[in-house]
Amino acid sequence: MQSIEMLDPMLTASLRGEVAGRQALVFNVIGRRETFVNTTAQHDIAEFLDGSTLGLVDMAGDEPLEIVSTSANDAAAGSGIRTVRITYVDANGNLAEKQALGLNGVTPIAAGFTAKAILFMETETAGSGSLAAGAVTLRKVSGAVPVEQIAVGGNKSMSGRFMVPKGYEAYISGYAIHAIRQNMDCRMRATVFSKDRTLDVGGLYRFQDVAYAAANVESIKEIPYLRFPALSRIKLSTIPSAITGSPRIDVTFSVLLIARNEG
Repeated sequence: MQSIEMLDPMLTASLRGEVAGRQALVFNVIGRRETFVNTTAQHDIAEFLDGSTLGLVDMAGDEPLEIVSTSANDAAAGSGIRTVRITYVDANGNLAEKQALGLNGVTPIAAGFTAKAILFMETETAGSGSLAAGAVTLRKVSGAVPVEQIAVGGNKSMSGRFMVPKGYEAYISGYAIHAIRQNMDCRMRATVFSKDRTLDVGGLYRFQDVAYAAANVESIKEIPYLRFPALSRIKLSTIPSAITGSPRIDVTFSVLLIARNEG
């Protein structure tokens, strides 16, 4: 981990000195969505959500997980992805990582961990093709519900969401939106009360910020280092102006995690 001063000499002043001398991690969150249900409801921005699903389903932390591909070439001796690395928030709320999780093509493999949230999944080793030969999906065993995915031809999942691990608080200073072929009306949402920035244990996602992105224009939205407490969930969602014409939205936001002083 790095100190705040190493990351940004001006940051301590920006945050009124609240984080001086504490340790920091930075995560760059990327999200994409290409299929939409309608033009009236919020659509969570995650690559694996299709045209019949509006939003992500939060994980309880006790669901058995498995990984599988739609291609036999995503396997130990295949040309696609052979192993993945998954960064997640574990059942106790701690930041965790699963390394060297092997794939066996179209045969599901037990993930060997449970999670409250998946932060991202990425290729660890691959064959001659370097990229995913099929759609590599991490899913709940019960009901085969997807919770994360690396798309065909990709090497990292693209889900515009984050959960703050225990022992940290998070700050976000803005986000970028690229609306492709249709206009997008976006929201940043989180399980946080607006006045005092405390966690809503009931899990209701409240609007934190809004942004409108015109088609084929990248929009940058700055926000004043919004604070998010430990165990809060954050996500970006959008309402498209039309679902025809192959709309797509790409989003990016950086999360600065500050280790909390516990006393």
